Amino acid sequence: MDKARTNKMGQEEKSMSHAIDLAQGRWRSILSGYGIPESALNGKHGPCPLCGGKDRFRFVNKTKEGSLSGLWVCNQCRPGMSDGMELLMQFTGLDFAQLAKEIEQQYSASKQDPPIQRRDPKILLDRTAKYCRPLNEINPARMYLKSRGIKITSQSIRYNQSIR
Repeated sequence: MDKARTNKMGQEEKSMSHAIDLAQGRWRSILSGYGIPESALNGKHGPCPLCGGKDRFRFVNKTKEGSLSGLWVCNQCRPGMSDGMELLMQFTGLDFAQLAKEIEQQYSASKQDPPIQRRDPKILLDRTAKYCRPLNEINPARMYLKSRGIKITSQSIRYNQSIR
């Protein structure tokens, strides 16, 4: 194999890998952009967009490691888990290389989604705890628990009236 062809194959592989990296966390929008109904991407059992089965498809979208990789399962089409790229290939009839190229073009660095700003959970918990008060006799939470026959003996059970 000549050097130019080897170099081109290496670039294509790198491009495909880059497309998969770009798709992480965006599978819902990518799949719906190709025509897969939003209702099929809600994480609940429902109709399969591939075979049309009434209650055999589920879009899981997470791996054991917690990455958003577009995981899905259909008890007829694909009894084991498969990723978002496999779903797209079966749904569109396009091959991996073509879909990778399209995803890379759509989500290249110049068109990247703004980063999601995540709040520090400790700050949120501290803010919530700041407004929590011990249960007293006229507190609605204590009255509810008492009506259920639950006796409160600990001061560690608290109530935040602003959260309903």
